[in-house]
Amino acid sequence: MAGIGDREHPVHPAAVDAAALIVTELVTNAVRHTDGPCSLDLAVHEGLLDIDVTDTSSVSPVTRLPHLNGSGGWGWILVRHIAHDVSVMPTSTGGKRIHVSVAVAG
Repeated sequence: MAGIGDREHPVHPAAVDAAALIVTELVTNAVRHTDGPCSLDLAVHEGLLDIDVTDTSSVSPVTRLPHLNGSGGWGWILVRHIAHDVSVMPTSTGGKRIHVSVAVAG
């Protein structure tokens, strides 16, 4: 992701870290909580990175109380806090697509 920017729209280093965290969280959860395949699609436009993760589960992510002992619960909270836009949409095959936008240039 470090090569996303150009001279007119440089990428902020913190934005790269934020995008990497979101991608890692969404893909890890798709692999962990579904039985079928998942996909990751990235697109850049107008200073935003669109992140789409599609999986075979129809179950939407749920915000839960984070475990203070390090055993989980922070991911969906972080994604929703960091992202510019978050949506969960059903797919035609019974799964879901999670769409997240992150400001990467400005």
